[in-house]
Amino acid sequence: MRASKGRMFVGIVVLFSGIFMLLNYLQFIEFRFALIWPMFLLIPGLIFEFGYFFSRRKNHAQLVPGGILTVYGLVFFLEAYYGWAILSPVWPFLLLGVAFGLFQLYAFGYQDRSLLLPMVLLTVLGLSNILQNYYDFDFELAIPVILILSGLFLIIKKR
Repeated sequence: MRASKGRMFVGIVVLFSGIFMLLNYLQFIEFRFALIWPMFLLIPGLIFEFGYFFSRRKNHAQLVPGGILTVYGLVFFLEAYYGWAILSPVWPFLLLGVAFGLFQLYAFGYQDRSLLLPMVLLTVLGLSNILQNYYDFDFELAIPVILILSGLFLIIKKR
């Protein structure tokens, strides 16, 4: 039985990737895989993004993985380039990756209000940790303030 075109293409890509990595391991070629592996997240993320924004048929399901993989690919690329010691102040961007994917889904397609809570929560957690890491932001004060403001908003808001 013949392999489908898609399976054939994936098989060729996997085969040549293995050969390339083996030649690198055997030191026939010099290649710093540590700087390239984040592209395995970034490229599929961008494919999802372009697949949604530049196609006639809008598939909203592409937005969440597109947002997450694109942000994670960029974060890990910067980590690999500058050294993994900077991951501690950068990890909140991982929360923002999920929030960005949910925001895109809400903004461009599936406008279900149930997406707002996890999107806002992840954004607030990510941004508050970024502020704490870079600007000595008092996170212990931020949580009660956010809770008080959220409670007031829920009480005052008209139903």
